[in-house]
Amino acid sequence: MRIVSFKYILIFATFLSVLFFSCTKEENTDSVDITGIWKSNDEASENNVFDSQSYPVEIKQINDTLYEVSNFANLGENKKIKFCCKSTDIVIPNSKLDNYKIYGSGFIRTEKEYIKLTYYLDNERIISKWSR
Repeated sequence: MRIVSFKYILIFATFLSVLFFSCTKEENTDSVDITGIWKSNDEASENNVFDSQSYPVEIKQINDTLYEVSNFANLGENKKIKFCCKSTDIVIPNSKLDNYKIYGSGFIRTEKEYIKLTYYLDNERIISKWSR
């Protein structure tokens, strides 16, 4: 019978604890519920091609980081784009909607409950603030 040394037991126990704790899902304390109806206030674009306007948008969550927005840029309730959200950062990947090229980024201000976006609609820069 072979006697296992204390050193090997300690190494094995350390390995098991690292394996166990590295596989547990971390709780995201930065996540914010942004789903629901928001009021969008868009500032006029740089070249004044699009007027300043206010309109409702609706955000639905698809998975942990992917969301869908209805009525984005006031293009219609049945017109939707997707964006990625990690913590409080938002990225609107290159998308096409009604022959418009759309992309941009933004952030969520949890303490003031608003979303600020800078996006491009066919290369026209639009700054938008969404509030509840």
